[in-house]
Amino acid sequence: MNKRATILYIHHGKGLGGAPISLVNLVREIAAAGFSPVVAFLHDSQAITLFKDAGLSTLPPLNLMDFPHTKIYWFRWYQAHRMLRCLFDTLKTIFIVAPQLFKLVQPEIIHLNTSSLLGWGIAAWWLNIPVVWHIREPIAKGYFGLRKKIIITIIKFCATKIVAICKSDGIPWQNSNKLCVVYNAVNAKLIASTQTSMTSAPTILFLGGLSKQKGSLFILEVFQEILRKIPTAKLIIAGDTSIPNCSNPLRQFSEAKSYDTRCRNLINRLHNSLVLTGPTTAVPELFRKANVLVFPAGVDHFARPVIEAGFMHVPAVASLFPQLEELIIDKKTGLLLPFGEHKAWVYSLCQLLQQQELRARLSTAAYDFCTSKFSLTTQVEKIHTIYETILG
Repeated sequence: MNKRATILYIHHGKGLGGAPISLVNLVREIAAAGFSPVVAFLHDSQAITLFKDAGLSTLPPLNLMDFPHTKIYWFRWYQAHRMLRCLFDTLKTIFIVAPQLFKLVQPEIIHLNTSSLLGWGIAAWWLNIPVVWHIREPIAKGYFGLRKKIIITIIKFCATKIVAICKSDGIPWQNSNKLCVVYNAVNAKLIASTQTSMTSAPTILFLGGLSKQKGSLFILEVFQEILRKIPTAKLIIAGDTSIPNCSNPLRQFSEAKSYDTRCRNLINRLHNSLVLTGPTTAVPELFRKANVLVFPAGVDHFARPVIEAGFMHVPAVASLFPQLEELIIDKKTGLLLPFGEHKAWVYSLCQLLQQQELRARLSTAAYDFCTSKFSLTTQVEKIHTIYETILG
């Protein structure tokens, strides 16, 4: 190996979601393997503290926008002002910020942590620096498919290696020899270090805050029905449940604003049976308090919590989508149900909460499946091999 080869990681996010947690686990192990990782952040957020606490080398936030166009988030017509800001920052990245940062760090490889870091990929290609491009979400079609086509082409052209976290995410590049599927992994050591604190009340865990894409309103509606059958049930909601103030009149009357308000009304109505943690990194402790994890995604979305649940011997119920079918074997390691079918979710969750034998059977199979397929050791070995091949 090229000892102490410098890998520059670019992270896009603003919070403590699956992307930064997956990246910090990877970078920590890459550093232990003899590389010299440096992590740059587009935004100031709790994610920086996460990396600093892990003893990793970080750079100050750059205060730049990326260009998101995924099924989780993409710009609608009424967000044209945001899209223009992102286009401006992308051009600024290509011609000013990225070249300056690359000159400062002198990386042998650039590792981009999402599909939306287009400016960074173009700048690295222009300066002839190898790019490992992580694809953590499906690309959105948008209105006409033009943005999707442009993004797919840029990634295919500029990337040295494309790393998709599941087969479904890699479909746009499935005919390219650049594509490699490397599933997200869980750090089993961190999970094993937590203390058991199981509660007696039947408890459901949801890691999604007020995210529409992750199905917050839907699970609150389902839980309201569950309480009629199991009055002692509890729902833990981890993540941001605050509704931000907004002065934009279009935003005030938009669907998202209405969605947040409906969620908040249900939270107020059900507050005696809810536990709101806010943004947190204490996810293993939450799993130890839960009987079942729910991932009621409204759009096809890779679910790191489902993998974590498997490692924690907690059965998972998730939406029936192609990505989630790669994480759950229906009726064997968990349950896959159509999003929006309230009766099916209420019935299945009540069964799981009331039948310990069913939970034990699913959770044991989930543990065996997840530990064999989503090992951190396997993930690091694959990424290590990619780096070695590029540097070779």
